[in-house]
Parts: sequence; structure tokens; C-alpha cells
Amino acid sequence: QKKLSERGPAPMPGEGATEEELAEWRKEAGLPAKAEDYSIDIGRDIDEIAQPAVDGVVAKAFELGMTEANINSIGATYFGEQDKAIEVRQTQDVETKEATEDTLREEWGGDFRRNLNLISALLGDASDKVLTGRTADGTPVGSDPEILRAFLSIALKDNPRGVTVPSTGGTMATSVDDEI
Repeated sequence: QKKLSERGPAPMPGEGATEEELAEWRKEAGLPAKAEDYSIDIGRDIDEIAQPAVDGVVAKAFELGMTEANINSIGATYFGEQDKAIEVRQTQDVETKEATEDTLREEWGGDFRRNLNLISALLGDASDKVLTGRTADGTPVGSDPEILRAFLSIALKDNPRGVTVPSTGGTMATSVDDEI
């Protein structure tokens, strides 16, 4: 008994093993009988978006005969690395936005804020969704000077003077009379 406990569980059966042999080995190794029986604790909640990926990894880990400790360690490491990647991307986004603003402030001068307002007016309610989207290379749309120039060009074609007059509900003739 002492010899058996010192050597640990027998190695996992090879490729030709039957389900019964694998079940016996899992039992001897102290592993769950099925993947759903693993208790996953990676130090954070797993949201509904990540859950299918985690379930897939757990299923593969079960197939490979991994322990809960191994799975939890791998999961915690993966999500930690993912957090680091998100932080790097956010830092790059801020740097890109600042560089774009510097470029366009220099190019547009005193019209910088007006031009941004024209772009927002052109895009309307979809402005936030469009400008926070990403281009094919991952750059935020609102931080790409070429795209902002293109939107401004369209906005100026629609509104050459760049003036947005709020609607007061009256007719133009009434508004002129009121001004006079």
C-alpha cells in the first residue's frame, strides 16, 4: 500500500483504452467521472460570453485527464493574460486618439471642434456606435484621421457652410419677421 501511494496514480491509459478503463483510471486518480463535475474556480466570475469557451477547455482537460487544480491554474492564467492584453489595447487607443487629435487640431485649427460637431451631426444617433467601432486593423474609427476627414467631407457637402440651425417649429417667413 505504501509503495502504491508513493508512486501516485497509474498513468492514463493509452489511445485504445475503453470507456470503462478510462472511468476506472479517473476514479483511481481522484478525477471526476464527467467534465461537468469539475469545480471551476479561477478567481473571478465567468460571464455568459466566456462560458462556452471555458466549457470547451474543461471538456478537453477532462479528455486529457487534467486535475481541477491544473484547469483552474490555466484558466486564471488565461484570463490574467487577457486582462493584460486589454490594458495594452486601451493604452494604445488613448495614444492613437491623442495623436489623431493633435494632427487634426493642427490641420483644422480653430475649426477643430466645429468639424467634430459636423461629423457627429452627420452620423446622428449612430455617432457613438460608429466612432467607437474598429477598423480592420483594430484602430477605433473615431481615432482614424482619414476616416474623420472623409466624414467631414460628406458633412460639408450636405451642409457647405457647416451651420446647423435648430428647428423652432415656425416657418422661415415667421422667423425672418421675428428677426426684423
